[in-house]
Amino acid sequence: MSSDGRDVVENLVLTYINPDIREDDKNPEGLITALGEKFGAGFREVVDKNLNDMDDLLEALEEKVGEELQRREQESVRSDAVSRAFHPASR
Repeated sequence: MSSDGRDVVENLVLTYINPDIREDDKNPEGLITALGEKFGAGFREVVDKNLNDMDDLLEALEEKVGEELQRREQESVRSDAVSRAFHPASR
């Protein structure tokens, strides 16, 4: 994952479940929603599973975001190939 993606994940985690804020002020649902809006993938399982360990959470989210970005890239490549197949450049 790019450092920009990693920074986004870290900033979202610190915004919603910062270890320095009171337990009652943490907002895992907000984190799940923000990640979904930014990266378009389901993050509930990753957040729920790793919520109690910040390092594990960051690592798991970075992996999940990387997978989602790779999936998007592959879909884009496939879409471009299909488009070229049906609409070859005129000569």
